[in-house]
Amino acid sequence: MENYIVQNGVVIPIVGASSFSTGDGLDLSQRFAYDYSKRPQSLVFRKRNTALTASMQLSFTNQMCIDNGFLHIFDYIDKLQSVVGELVDLWWNWRKISQFIVVSAQFSAVTDCQSIFPAMAVSLAFTEGFVRRETLYTAVSTLG
Repeated sequence: MENYIVQNGVVIPIVGASSFSTGDGLDLSQRFAYDYSKRPQSLVFRKRNTALTASMQLSFTNQMCIDNGFLHIFDYIDKLQSVVGELVDLWWNWRKISQFIVVSAQFSAVTDCQSIFPAMAVSLAFTEGFVRRETLYTAVSTLG
């Protein structure tokens, strides 16, 4: 298992990962002004960096889920649905990428008359998250 999600100490393997990509954006501010020739000019400057985003595509079958320790495909789908909205650690190729909040999970299933879902495609969207640390309050006094 080289790709996995850790949620509250529970390791969830990423089964059938086909792609993983990250993106980084900038928050911009724009202002308009006129130059000396009275032509409008646009001034754009960077305010701050925004959170790191990521997306992942998975495609798996029932047998792949069983091989990774799940009872069946529905058990793994339930695990993926349970991490949406949660703060997780994302590990890719045995390397911790970052702490992310799982923003969404989109499921697309292949249907068949012989079995319910012979294959499932999942798209996960992440945004970088953090845990706010409590401020430590200290007493300030004079030496007496």
